[in-house]
Amino acid sequence: MRKKTTLNKKSKFKEINLTKTTHVENKKEFQDYYDLPSSYNTTSITLIARDPYWIFAYWEITQSSIEELRKRIGSLEKANYVIRMYDVTCINFDGTNANRVFDIEIDPNAKNWYINLWNDNSTFCADLGIRFPDGRFYQLARSNFVTTPRFRPSDRSEEIWMEVKQGIPQKPYVMARVEEKPKVPTKEIKEPQRKYRRFNLTEEDIKKYYSNLSPLLKEIIAKRLARTWKFRKPKPTYKRLLKGIHYIEKVQ
Repeated sequence: MRKKTTLNKKSKFKEINLTKTTHVENKKEFQDYYDLPSSYNTTSITLIARDPYWIFAYWEITQSSIEELRKRIGSLEKANYVIRMYDVTCINFDGTNANRVFDIEIDPNAKNWYINLWNDNSTFCADLGIRFPDGRFYQLARSNFVTTPRFRPSDRSEEIWMEVKQGIPQKPYVMARVEEKPKVPTKEIKEPQRKYRRFNLTEEDIKKYYSNLSPLLKEIIAKRLARTWKFRKPKPTYKRLLKGIHYIEKVQ
């Protein structure tokens, strides 16, 4: 016959007072959707690049902005609302130096518009404003800057190098083989002289190079050589230099 044994050891767990109330914050119910406000009470315009040849613009014009402009210039009866587009590809835009400018008349109540472009890989910004028949334009808001993507892979394939040295600023450069005709043509020298040269590039050169409006690096280098070699006899022409420039990989 087995005897029943009991444990007399004290419990190690503390007693919990269940009568004590604790404060529990009410959690907000999660919503995976909500309605956007119809307006933000601010005059603004925003651009979004949709693809290489289209930009989407949306805007808001508050009544207070219109009243403020009316107090400043008078009646707006004959004025039209327009989006003024600025092509600012590869420039530091100051409001007056755009590559191209064109206006699009809009209905201010439309609040958005698709803008068709003639070129890919370009940077734009826009002014939302009012234009009078005599050409006067009054800006209400300026947009952000957007750059459209390329339509095809870049045709810029030259290798641009830059040495990295801590604390010492370095310029990017290209290595090119420049072919020159010998000064005194002889029967012994049949091949043109070939020289490997390093050409440092400026910030402006880089900006132009990666722009559709830019010349090729061959053209940049040829113009530079034509200026530096202008005292040579016979004077090398730009076209001859352009034909004689060939890009190569980095020469160690």
